Amino acid sequence: MKKLSVFSLIVSLLFILSCEDKVEKDTTPPELTIVSPTSGSTIGEIVQIKVQTTDESGILKVDFYIQNSIVLSDTTLPYEYEWNTTSILDGEYKVKVVSFDTEENFVENQFNVTVNNDSKKPTVTEIDSINYSYDKQSFEIYWTLNSDNDFKSYSLYESENEEMSNGKEVTVLTDQSTNNYDIPINRGLIRYYQLVVEDNYGLKSRSSIKSGNSIIIFNKTFGGSENETGYGVQQTTDGGFIIIGTKFQKNGGSDVWLIKTDSEGTEEWNNIFDGGDYDDGYGIQQTTDGGFIIIGSTYQNNNYDIWLIKTNSQGSEEWNKTFGGSENDRGFSIQQTTDDGYIITGGLFSQNSISDVWLIKTDSNGNIEY
Repeated sequence: MKKLSVFSLIVSLLFILSCEDKVEKDTTPPELTIVSPTSGSTIGEIVQIKVQTTDESGILKVDFYIQNSIVLSDTTLPYEYEWNTTSILDGEYKVKVVSFDTEENFVENQFNVTVNNDSKKPTVTEIDSINYSYDKQSFEIYWTLNSDNDFKSYSLYESENEEMSNGKEVTVLTDQSTNNYDIPINRGLIRYYQLVVEDNYGLKSRSSIKSGNSIIIFNKTFGGSENETGYGVQQTTDGGFIIIGTKFQKNGGSDVWLIKTDSEGTEEWNNIFDGGDYDDGYGIQQTTDGGFIIIGSTYQNNNYDIWLIKTNSQGSEEWNKTFGGSENDRGFSIQQTTDDGYIITGGLFSQNSISDVWLIKTDSNGNIEY
C-alpha cells in the first residue's frame, strides 16, 4: 500500500510538469507611448516626462534616461519623471524611456528636446533711481515692480567696483509689491548696485548696474536786483548748508543776510538782520543746540563795531551783542567753545589807520569773559 501511494504521487507530478511545458512563455513587449514632451520641442524650468504603457502580464517598471544616464526607475502609476532643467546647460538632450513587463520583456522609445532656460528667466527688473538722503544718511533705491506669476524674491547687491566684482548681497525681499530699499551709507562715497530677481524654479535675471553717489555737486545763485555778497558757508547737521553774507539795499545801506539750503542747495529759508546803516555778515557756525552763531560788523555812530548774533534753528534772532572801540572794528571768524561760549577773531582799527588782531572770548550768552 505504501509503495503504491509513492508511485501515484510520482505519476501526478510528472503529469503536472508535462502540462506546464505546454504553456507558451510571454515574449510580447509592452506598448509604450510618450505623452509629453513632444520630440523636437524646446523646454525649460520643470518638465514632466509622461508616458503611457500597458501589457497583458502587467508593467514591472519604467526607466527614464537623460543622455543615456538613468535618472528614475518608476514602479507605480502614473509613470512620469519631473525633470528640473534649471541645473543643466542649455542645449539639445536625448531622452530615453524603457518599459518592462512582469516577464521582463521591454520596449524603449527615445526622442530629442532642446533645453532653453534663458528664455524662461524672470523678467529683468531695472533699478529706477538711487538718491542720497542726508536726513537718513542712506541711499534710497527704487525699482520697477516685477509682475511674473512665478516670482520668488528680489536680491539687492552692492559693490565698490563698477563691474560689480566682490559684490555682496545687501538684502533679500520676498514681497513682490516692494519696490524700494534704504541702504545706510556715509557721505562722499560712490557705490554700485544690481537687482537680481529669482523665480520659484531658481532661475535668475539681473538688472543693469546703477551707481549711487553721496557726493552732491551743484551750483546755485541767490540774490535780487541789488548787490549781494556771500562770505561764509558751513554744512549743517541735516546735510544742508548755512550761508552768511551781505545784502545791499536800494537806499545804499546793507544788512546781514542768512540763507539756509537743503543738501542740493535749494533755499529753505532766509533772514535779514538790520543793526545799523551798514551791516555785514562774515562768519557762521551751527551751534550745539541746532541754532546758529553769526559774526560780522554793524555801522553805528560813524563807527563799525563787531556784531555777534545768536539765532535758533530757523534763523530767528535770540540775542545780539556788539563789541567796539572808538574806531572801525570788524569780526571775521567765530567758533563755539567746549564751555558753550564763543571765541571771536577780528580786527581793531585805530585812528591812524593801524590795525591789530582782536581776540574776544564770551560766555554762552555773548558776554565778554576776556
